[in-house]
Amino acid sequence: MHTLYASPFSCSFAVHLVLRQQGIPHELKWVDRGEGRLIRQADLGRINPFRKVPTLTLPDGEVTTEVSSILLSFDPRPRSPTQIRQHQAWLSVVATELHKPLLAPAFDAQCPEGVWQDALERLIPHTLGVIDAHLEDRETLLADPEPSPADAYLFWALTLLRYRWPERLSANLARFHAAYGARPWTGPTLAIEQAARIARSG
Repeated sequence: MHTLYASPFSCSFAVHLVLRQQGIPHELKWVDRGEGRLIRQADLGRINPFRKVPTLTLPDGEVTTEVSSILLSFDPRPRSPTQIRQHQAWLSVVATELHKPLLAPAFDAQCPEGVWQDALERLIPHTLGVIDAHLEDRETLLADPEPSPADAYLFWALTLLRYRWPERLSANLARFHAAYGARPWTGPTLAIEQAARIARSG
């Protein structure tokens, strides 16, 4: 069985979505972020010295880290080299253009407000505009009939954006978010994440 170390509604949520989408048996180990956004639990630090989520232990004991790498490894579709590069590119776009410059600092209570505010006003509009245009005639990032792991990552990012800045979601982005939200695995995964969030904040 896979073991996913996760923090509710952090980027580990994207991996959680993919595990449930693909019906992969897994155990969730909820952990808490502390100073410097590092995980407090010592057992995670022993297998991932970076003390970050997601951290995923495979059935054979291998430990995998970094959300983009984990998601890419769970792409179920046979792809050409060009398609693999496209998938990897979209994972990188979410990671480097949305996740790290905006979402990570914006949801970090210890981060100075100006850090994420600059990204929100100066950098993010262009990125969202490019994604919006790409999705104008596509249901998914790679035009697959079923969402790819990159779509799960984007859904997570848009969920946080929609929560904090709902006015930033264009019609195309809102349509993508709603369509992914209607997938059969999404609602149950959201419910698990929300229950864990409530339990850990109580």
